[in-house]
Amino acid sequence: MYAAENLGFTSYPPAYLSKKARGNNLLIGANFASGSSGYYDTTAEIYNTVSLSMQVELYKDYQRKLVGLVGKINASSIINGSVHFVSSGSSDFVQNYYVNPLQYKKYTTDQFSDILLQSYTKFVQPLHDLVTKPTDYGFFEARKACCGTGLLETSILCNSESPGTCKNASEYVFWDGFHPSEAANKKLSDDLLAAGISLIS
Repeated sequence: MYAAENLGFTSYPPAYLSKKARGNNLLIGANFASGSSGYYDTTAEIYNTVSLSMQVELYKDYQRKLVGLVGKINASSIINGSVHFVSSGSSDFVQNYYVNPLQYKKYTTDQFSDILLQSYTKFVQPLHDLVTKPTDYGFFEARKACCGTGLLETSILCNSESPGTCKNASEYVFWDGFHPSEAANKKLSDDLLAAGISLIS
């Protein structure tokens, strides 16, 4: 959302599997994200969500549909001029490794970390900086989340009425036990946009 706003867009690409992702609506892009998915496909399988590898296949399908809509040259121009954003939370560990004996009996935490790092090293650095040096980015707290105890709560357990929820979420890197706050997402989006612009400047 923030990446689109930073670029001046007033609408957002539709979820690719939704009914809105049809015809000319595909010309503004598509969203392939799936909640509870991670970089490790097994995580998605456990929660019956769309795995990262399937998201990539859906992206390829999107490209084929785009060619059908506007032709190969125009589709190539749209794809090459697009912003591609990849992000993931902590589902691979919290919703897979720690609760799945097929993972934690087979791999040590270090081994499982290495498996994940092969997939997403390039994407975790900005978040790592936010967590290890929060005050450099205007945040007050990175060790615990804004919601509830700041350690475990997520989803329906987290809202503005939850006991212990902070008064100003914009000072926190994390909203709940798993997800960055809106302010952190905006900072990450700003940094990624700046990094992308510097590559083409």
